[in-house]
Amino acid sequence: LTHDVVKSLVSSQIFLGVHYKHDLEVRSKQATSRTASIETIDSSLFIPQTEIFDLFQRHRGKILIWLQTHPQDCDQIMESIVQLITSLGTRQAKQHIQIHARHWASIEREGCVGRWVPD
Repeated sequence: LTHDVVKSLVSSQIFLGVHYKHDLEVRSKQATSRTASIETIDSSLFIPQTEIFDLFQRHRGKILIWLQTHPQDCDQIMESIVQLITSLGTRQAKQHIQIHARHWASIEREGCVGRWVPD
């Protein structure tokens, strides 16, 4: 993985989580009509929601390890994602703007690894 790949994957996942309503849900032991459920699923991304989930899930562990082993890159990536999501910046940083990244760390509590917070 590289800085740009991790930044693209994480920012895409967070952007979709904030701005896109996932409506594909599988419930156990529930009989459904396959054609009826397909017709009601939002396909505005032109990629099946299951493929998006699979892409993010397949790389989740590798991204977590990369972020933990590259703390300075992690800080910069997290700050750029905050700016992107809050509309304070663009995906391509302007040359004259310097990002002053806070230090970001994963929460150490059980079940919270991979939840990043600034110091």
